[in-house]
Amino acid sequence: MDALEQENTKLRGEVTTLKEDLERLNAMVESLVAAQNQPLPPQPSQAILTEMTIPTSVAPSSAQQFTIRE
Repeated sequence: MDALEQENTKLRGEVTTLKEDLERLNAMVESLVAAQNQPLPPQPSQAILTEMTIPTSVAPSSAQQFTIRE
C-alpha cells in the first residue's frame, strides 16, 4: 500500500505541475492573440515610379569614326 501512496503523491505533483504549465501557456496564447488583434499602423503612401525612354540619335556601330579627306 505504501508504494501506491508514493505513486499517488508523485502523480499529484506531476498533475499540479502540468496544470501550472497549462495556465502559463494559456496566458501566453492570450497575449499572442491580443497582439495579433491590434490594428496595423498606417502604411506610408507609396510613390508610383514610371520608366521613360528618351530617343536619341546614335551613329551605327558599322560607321567609320574617322574619314580621310582627299
